[in-house]
Amino acid sequence: MLQVVMHYLCFCVIMLQFDRAIDADQLSYYIRVFGNDIRAGDIYQFNTDTIKSRFNFLDWMIELSKQQNIDLIKNWQFLDTTLSIPTGTGMLSWLHRVINIVVYYAAY
Repeated sequence: MLQVVMHYLCFCVIMLQFDRAIDADQLSYYIRVFGNDIRAGDIYQFNTDTIKSRFNFLDWMIELSKQQNIDLIKNWQFLDTTLSIPTGTGMLSWLHRVINIVVYYAAY
């Protein structure tokens, strides 16, 4: 019975810690294209008018187009094999080989 009461009290303490009113609006964002993160950030204490005045979509697209660094990485697993070789003592000897091919291309 004491354990049940202790669990309930711990639960109440956690609920009190996380059940607080937020003072101002908060925003967390990230932009991902084809699995690659382009931008991420946090904005605290904002209103929509300041966001509209600070963020211009056309300027942001121009800024993205100026960054002309391209990094391409392609991985292939060429071989993954295990070979068991019996020895004269009756024990098995294992030979495991993995061959990966990595192609990395960077253009600046």
